[in-house]
Amino acid sequence: MTDDGRAVFSLRAPGAQKVQVDTTGVKFDMAKGQGGAWTGTTTPLVPGFHYCQLVVDGLAIKCESPATSHEWLTWRRDLNDFAPRLFT
Repeated sequence: MTDDGRAVFSLRAPGAQKVQVDTTGVKFDMAKGQGGAWTGTTTPLVPGFHYCQLVVDGLAIKCESPATSHEWLTWRRDLNDFAPRLFT
């Protein structure tokens, strides 16, 4: 999260053609960078819980809300492993 309440997302999906982040029904396009790394930033969000999913070439991948840093790192590793296998 940024200081003004924007959420920043990143995903490595080198073979993807279009990636979006969907926060409770509002989609934001992500930009493809070096090595197939996609990044995107939402508009400012109200404080609190938000459902989100990453949409990779039309396939929705739910964002989980891990309670611990270990769960977050595991989720991020799994997602980064999943996307390149699917789209490379």
